[in-house]
Amino acid sequence: MYNISKADYEIVSILEDDHDSVKIVTGSYAGTIVTYDSVMLTEPTNGNESATLSFHYIVNDTDLDDEELESNEFKTYLGELIEYILWSSIEEKNFKVGRINDSNNDSQESAGK
Repeated sequence: MYNISKADYEIVSILEDDHDSVKIVTGSYAGTIVTYDSVMLTEPTNGNESATLSFHYIVNDTDLDDEELESNEFKTYLGELIEYILWSSIEEKNFKVGRINDSNNDSQESAGK
């Protein structure tokens, strides 16, 4: 539906934690900054051939109104945007899985490098 490229977004740091945020720089949603809070990819089930990508996000800054933010078009765009970012990161071998270890966290980090 959308032909997303690297020219359509910038990775920005606006939160004081280990999450990067994404600033949309082109199109109808230009200027909107979102943070993907969690992204999950599940294996195909029940005879489906495709995996399912699900995600939660936070809108950090935008000029969009509530109706635009709740629209299926906006949510579809955000889905295609994170899909593009994930595939690009995998192709460039520039990704991490999990969270950065700290003294209160038992999860492990895996690097794609």
